[in-house]
Amino acid sequence: MLTTTPIALVLFAAILFAGPVRGVVLLAAVMPFGSSAAFALGQTGTVSLLDFSILAMWLSLVGRTGFTAAIVQSARPHQAGFPLLLLIILAGLGALFLPHILSHRTDVYVTVQMRDYATIALRPLEPTSTVTIQFLRFMVASSIFFLLAGVFARKPRADLALKALITATSLHIVLSVADIASYALGFPDLLDPIRTMRAAMLDNQYLGGIKRVSGGFPEPSAYAYFTMALFGFWLRMTMVKSLGVWPKLFAIAMFVLLIRSTSSAAYLGLTLFSVAFVAVHLKTISHLKPAARLILLSAAFLPVMAGASVALYSLNAEVAHVIDAVLIDKVSSDSATERMSWNNQALTNLKDTIGLGTGMGAGRASGWLFACLGGLGIAGTALYLWFVARVIFARQVTDTLNTNVSAALKTGCAALIIQAALTKPYPNLEAVFFILAGLAMALGRAGSQHVAAEVRRPA
Repeated sequence: MLTTTPIALVLFAAILFAGPVRGVVLLAAVMPFGSSAAFALGQTGTVSLLDFSILAMWLSLVGRTGFTAAIVQSARPHQAGFPLLLLIILAGLGALFLPHILSHRTDVYVTVQMRDYATIALRPLEPTSTVTIQFLRFMVASSIFFLLAGVFARKPRADLALKALITATSLHIVLSVADIASYALGFPDLLDPIRTMRAAMLDNQYLGGIKRVSGGFPEPSAYAYFTMALFGFWLRMTMVKSLGVWPKLFAIAMFVLLIRSTSSAAYLGLTLFSVAFVAVHLKTISHLKPAARLILLSAAFLPVMAGASVALYSLNAEVAHVIDAVLIDKVSSDSATERMSWNNQALTNLKDTIGLGTGMGAGRASGWLFACLGGLGIAGTALYLWFVARVIFARQVTDTLNTNVSAALKTGCAALIIQAALTKPYPNLEAVFFILAGLAMALGRAGSQHVAAEVRRPA
């Protein structure tokens, strides 16, 4: 039994008792534990704590009436879940048949397990368990979208969604501080009891003498991916005047943790997202209080901050070493060259399979869009982009708590898309994205229905 199995069983029971509405807080509490497993599956790997909690959310529906119709409603043609449903079906068919039909027709980059280490190698496309496992993980992760989009549309509780994000953020900060402090105080194994996933744990990396933060995740890149979602959410919540100072404090904390991750992809994603955010909300920002305006406009000056870093680079040898490692050397490194070859091969896979793709997870890339094109083909990528666009660009014109939280959740999704475009090796955007997206769609619909009701109400 893994050290995290008892925790998983307690959480499972707690979610069943709490139900699908209040259980979202418990589900969010699991999100920062990206390196924790619920239990092992022999030689096939482990089931993550988050996937196990999603299963508990589905089982919590048993005996509770009224939610089934709402969940089905979230997958109808006029809803955002419709292209996602089509994508799941298409990806399932691809996982079952494409590696067999197109076997040895193209080469794919795969992870090869050696005796003492794992490496990435180019191999002929052939049926493997990896494709099935990747699809099953995607199906579990994406299924939570339908559950939350249906349940919270029927019972819109923006307060619970907000409480869920507060819980996830607070635990993320605690784990991050524990990770940093454990190495500083000479206890590097402090978080090992929660790192039980069967994956390479790269939690002991240093850069220029600085410990790279991984918190509850197996490595800094995955840590930065989750932190980016929280940064996007809290940056948007700083625009809600009635919530006081704490969203601003959370946004600043997430910004600091992103910088502390020392991930070059996180730095680029942070810059792209922040500049885009300020450009979209420039008119609104001009009407905010000075403190909120300062935080948001500071994000637009990240390129200026980068320029200041270049100035420090020429004056301070220690700073120069860190910048060399994170940014300058990274661009010309063997790793960067290798990752570019993965993307080129993904495009070759698309061509060799006449646009069908190789099947989800059959090969890896170094960016979400390339991974989608190589694995899901043109049709799958189009469905995925349709779904993402329906989530991020859903219209909202009201100023209720439901719609403000929904807008912040969508902003978190947009931040994840930007980060995924830079780093994701596979098409799966992971459960965190689908949790935010499901809540965003449900609360946005609830806000629209509230406005419609107000319009229809007689004077």
